[in-house]
Amino acid sequence: MDDIETYLSRFDEWLSQDKTFSLILNQIDAEAAEANRAEGSQKREAEWLRQNKPRIAQRCDRIVMVLDSAILVEKWQPIAPKAMENMFGCSGRVFGSVSDAEQWIEEQMSLAS
Repeated sequence: MDDIETYLSRFDEWLSQDKTFSLILNQIDAEAAEANRAEGSQKREAEWLRQNKPRIAQRCDRIVMVLDSAILVEKWQPIAPKAMENMFGCSGRVFGSVSDAEQWIEEQMSLAS
């Protein structure tokens, strides 16, 4: 639960800045995190996202989740664009490395210019 509160606090800080941003969420030990995620933390995150989705959609251009598990990347990659749009209100993807995530963000920024 402490990790969720830290994540949400940082997210709130990013949203409070007067500029748009892209975000890479790097999940280390993703399989263990998914298996051990407390139901209370999931509810807390879902509620916070629901309340802040308009702010996120306004400020965040794209969100990329980096998962250090090939199994989870394979599971989430096909549904990530729709899931990110539903959760955050902006485009998003899932990748297995930070470099792939950065490359996708750069490509998207180039397409937008």
